[in-house]
Amino acid sequence: NHVYPNRCCDAGGVICLSSEPCESCGDTPTKGYKNDYSGEKEYYCSDCSSDCAFCSNKAKHHYTSGLGIIIFACDDCYKEIQELNS
Repeated sequence: NHVYPNRCCDAGGVICLSSEPCESCGDTPTKGYKNDYSGEKEYYCSDCSSDCAFCSNKAKHHYTSGLGIIIFACDDCYKEIQELNS
């Protein structure tokens, strides 16, 4: 891993961790997620991004809600949300 200020990269140059504070709790390290509403990158720690916002199962997906908030969701809930929005 190559270490740069405020981030680390894997061998392919993909940003994997950041020292930016988590949007929810302020902890570090975090991972960046693009907010499709604002176009900005937001950072969340593993604790705040690992549980589904709807059922507390393991989150495997994220999306930006109509209110501009990044939401983490499990497979089943993500599928339901996609069906509702189609």
